[in-house]
Amino acid sequence: MPRLPRMVAKDQEYKGLSLKRGDMILLPTALHGLDETLNPDPWRINLERRGISHSTFGGGPHRCAGLHLARMEVIVTLEEWLERIPSFGFKDGESPAYHSGIVAAVDNVPLVWPA
Repeated sequence: MPRLPRMVAKDQEYKGLSLKRGDMILLPTALHGLDETLNPDPWRINLERRGISHSTFGGGPHRCAGLHLARMEVIVTLEEWLERIPSFGFKDGESPAYHSGIVAAVDNVPLVWPA
């Protein structure tokens, strides 16, 4: 799973990028789930989608112990939100603010909905 940083073992070139021995490389987990060869149409929200390939919760001996709780929290939050506020959107002229790292995060989501 591409979650932990890795050190380049020897000087090499990869797709035109020069990698030097000792360089640290990292694939943010958010990017892994966007591979269209693994997840068709990854930007489309599809709550019925199954078999999603991602590394958000790590893998193997590094798998997150809380992954089942985290998934359940997301499911319950979305179910309750959609039951109470079925129609919503972004505030005009606004968009979410993100920051990246090993785990990507959203700092704000300026939503509006009918009162």
